[in-house]
Amino acid sequence: MKENKRTGKRNLFIYYAVLAACLLVIAAVTVTVIFAVRNNQPSAPTIDNNIENGETEEPPEENDQPTLSATEFILPLENVDVLNSFTFYKNSTLNSYHLHTGIDFAAEQGTEVLAVLDGTVESVYTNDVLTGTTVTVAHQNGLKTTYSYIDAKEGLKVGDEVSRGDVLGTVAAPTGKEYKDGAHLHFEILESGKAVDPEMYLSVNDK
Repeated sequence: MKENKRTGKRNLFIYYAVLAACLLVIAAVTVTVIFAVRNNQPSAPTIDNNIENGETEEPPEENDQPTLSATEFILPLENVDVLNSFTFYKNSTLNSYHLHTGIDFAAEQGTEVLAVLDGTVESVYTNDVLTGTTVTVAHQNGLKTTYSYIDAKEGLKVGDEVSRGDVLGTVAAPTGKEYKDGAHLHFEILESGKAVDPEMYLSVNDK
């Protein structure tokens, strides 16, 4: 009988010990969760003294330079017939493959060449045996346009201000490294000195 009482007391002690241990574990987990939740809560927003006093922040200054869009450009010829695009191609004159860095517009010799955008004549280069005469016009935002295989308009010189549609010259007789393509205008657009596809700016497909 005494042995049964001892066994019962031992079992009751073990029960209470296990229960106490469980309660301690539950308490520890609860405290950990509470601290974790508290640390993850966003901090209270700070109030800017200027806003509190009725002052507002000035918006960032916008770039004064307007961006150019394709609608601001016209085509360099009244009627265009694309001979070669901005692509990797075979030059029939040189019998070699390379990147064609502009657009060739087929045209009769003497066809007027027009400025595609307002700008300033940067150069009129007449001594290149490979491209004939080339006129370069500088525009805003670091943009330039070049017109090769042409006869420059008489009196056209560096520093002249030109407007969109002004005559820069006329298509010349076939010459230079593309003479086998016949009379044409080789037209390029450069962004910060790098040739880009003119069709980014010209609506060639509309003609």
